[in-house]
Amino acid sequence: MKITKRNSKYYPYKISWNQYKNVLIPSQHSYKTKFIANHGCSLVAFYFLAHCNGSKKTLPEIYGYAKKNLKKYLRAKYTIKGVSAGLNKLAKKTVAKYHATPTTKILTDALHKGHVVAFEQGNPIHTVVLVHDLEEGNTYVISDGTVKKTTIAKQMKKVCKNANYKGCVVLNC
Repeated sequence: MKITKRNSKYYPYKISWNQYKNVLIPSQHSYKTKFIANHGCSLVAFYFLAHCNGSKKTLPEIYGYAKKNLKKYLRAKYTIKGVSAGLNKLAKKTVAKYHATPTTKILTDALHKGHVVAFEQGNPIHTVVLVHDLEEGNTYVISDGTVKKTTIAKQMKKVCKNANYKGCVVLNC
């Protein structure tokens, strides 16, 4: 995995790994739009997975798309199920699969096949993206403009159990 620091407050890092090249990582707290700054973690996940699938939309454009097309998935923030629906609608085909109850097996199988996973953490409720570098064998968590090494076991300890937000999305690219 190649992680490059950028001189941008909106997209402080870009990463390349497996078949994905130069995917920018947005920092939600850098945006002036109050919703993105306060509740934008699911939008960051939506943005990241959409870019892995070939989209060129910016984070504000993803927010506009979600406001127009994903109203039924809005609570305090967009649900992980809404991220899945939005990705499939944006791609005009099924590219993302929602799992209501993430398990170690689901995450391990998806990540070790090179798929990208959006995952809902609990306490506090927060959406992160998990990626796995097939060459190095390491798993990384992407959240609010940062990339950190993690393990699937660590993430499973943080799994969200809230009925409105729980789950994960596997991007099948």
